[in-house]
Amino acid sequence: MAVLGYVLARNDFHGKVLVMGLPPTFYRKERAEELSELIKKQWFADDLGKPILVPETVKIIPQGAGIFFSSVVRYPSLLEKNVLVVDIGYYTLDVVFFAKGKYIEGSATSLPMGVKRVYDEIRKVFGKTHGSFSKDDESIEEIIKYGKYTHSGKEYQLDTTDIVNSYKYSVKSVIKSHLGDTVKIINYIIMGGGGANFLQGNTSGIVFIEDPQFANARGFYYYGKQLLRE
Repeated sequence: MAVLGYVLARNDFHGKVLVMGLPPTFYRKERAEELSELIKKQWFADDLGKPILVPETVKIIPQGAGIFFSSVVRYPSLLEKNVLVVDIGYYTLDVVFFAKGKYIEGSATSLPMGVKRVYDEIRKVFGKTHGSFSKDDESIEEIIKYGKYTHSGKEYQLDTTDIVNSYKYSVKSVIKSHLGDTVKIINYIIMGGGGANFLQGNTSGIVFIEDPQFANARGFYYYGKQLLRE
């Protein structure tokens, strides 16, 4: 609650709708409604004691649903299809399923398979190879993209192809396994999240949403706008 209060104050938020997300594994409709009511009843104040107003409407939806809503804005016909959404974040890989626009709760899952797994493996190999540690995630991304990293005038090279390909294989295996568990026909698989950038390219049968890192946030925004119209 303290973090939420800080974010509302920091952004000087005065909107009428607040949309938040939960990992699909933790999401249940009843739990989301209970948490929404707790937030609306919470008293927030800034460091000067000034009250922080909570929006009139608070909605909590599953992580990954935002990617679906973001896609629907551009392709409304998806509301008539069966769509599997794969959201690759920093810590988790979330999978959600929509059947003709309806979220199917029992088909969702969250796994600790975010891109942090790739970063950690590259750090380990980098340390063994060069006897030092890469500075931060930005340096890891530079190594993945260019195969090298420059620090204090010194260039460090590292081929991360095998690590990234291994991660791709793991993600594909999860998707394939989930497809086997989902009895309905899948018309589209949509992938988003910051980690989607790793898999773009030789991944057949998957649609990559534009600007995947912010697709979830965009979808939450569109969802909130729709709530205002209702």
